[in-house]
Amino acid sequence: MVGDLGWTVVRQDDAAFELTAKKPGNLLGGGATVVFRVEGPAGLPSSQVNLTAESSGLLGGAEDAVKAFTVPFTRRVC
Repeated sequence: MVGDLGWTVVRQDDAAFELTAKKPGNLLGGGATVVFRVEGPAGLPSSQVNLTAESSGLLGGAEDAVKAFTVPFTRRVC
């Protein structure tokens, strides 16, 4: 599904519940990398999602990178 959104999975760690995805960019738009980590106690239906984002280029920033990934992802999952 990540590939369908225009991102590439760089790293997937099932044991640590961590996903790193990267989107290429250009000089103006820049590229972006997002890292999702899911944490929570075993046996409880509760979890916390931590997100780290980095971006490059002259325009856009980490917030834009997060939106570029999470908005289409949420539309598909929720």
